[in-house]
Amino acid sequence: MKNITKEIKLIFSKSLGISINEIKNTLSYVKSDKWDSLNHMKIVAQIEKKYKIQLKMTDIVAMETFGKSINIINKYLKKK
Repeated sequence: MKNITKEIKLIFSKSLGISINEIKNTLSYVKSDKWDSLNHMKIVAQIEKKYKIQLKMTDIVAMETFGKSINIINKYLKKK
């Protein structure tokens, strides 16, 4: 699972234009000025492409923090 976390951190880093070191489980959509709705959809698109999954809208909306995002993605990857 650690590899997946690193890969997703890289996706967040590139999509948000921030350092990987800034990405913690508590990184939040609400508190980050870089994590706007457009960048959120970039993150979702990159994750879906990389892991060949399709996230449900309820899960996309629930991705409020990096930590929650990891949990949601792991849920999909376990189903594969």
